[in-house]
Amino acid sequence: MVTIETKGTLHMAMSNAEKQRRWRERHVGDDKLRLQLVVDVAVIVQLRRLAEHRKVSVTVLIEDMARRAEGATVAKMSAAEDKRYYAEKPR
Repeated sequence: MVTIETKGTLHMAMSNAEKQRRWRERHVGDDKLRLQLVVDVAVIVQLRRLAEHRKVSVTVLIEDMARRAEGATVAKMSAAEDKRYYAEKPR
């Protein structure tokens, strides 16, 4: 751990683990979960390009794509299929 002095006050520099913990506290909460996955490099490039084009983050882009895909899928379902679909618990 490194001690940094600024304007007569001593501060302890944060470790990478502490920075990560604080980031998670700010960004992951009751209504958010962290999703970690491995995808093809080309897909990452596509997602970043689309996000930049739409002036949104990749996270917002993926959330929007999921909402649209689910909406289109559910719109084609019968009432019984719709009921089963929403009764399923995601893994």
